Amino acid sequence: MSNSPDYRQGNLALGQLQKLSDIVTKRRFHMAGHILRLSDHRAAKLGISWTPVDGRRKTRRPKKTWCRTFQQDLQRVNFKWQEVEYVAIDHSNWHQATARCAQRHGSN
Repeated sequence: MSNSPDYRQGNLALGQLQKLSDIVTKRRFHMAGHILRLSDHRAAKLGISWTPVDGRRKTRRPKKTWCRTFQQDLQRVNFKWQEVEYVAIDHSNWHQATARCAQRHGSN
């Protein structure tokens, strides 16, 4: 084990540290890819498109859900939901798309 700057900073050169929001967004895209590739009867896949019966969630529940946050991320990088569902089917295409989205998100 060494105390070199490369070790302490995860082998990144000085000035190349990522913002926490960029890391969270990238992980959200990766999780969404896993969920979108699930079969249609799985709970996570159903939950991503679920809406409450009366259109509102119960009281004391957060208004901003994971799905809404993901949809805002998609809007930020000009990605439509229909495109996401289609691209996520192929893992390699989804991986390339998330890399492009991470680059666009970092530049905004």
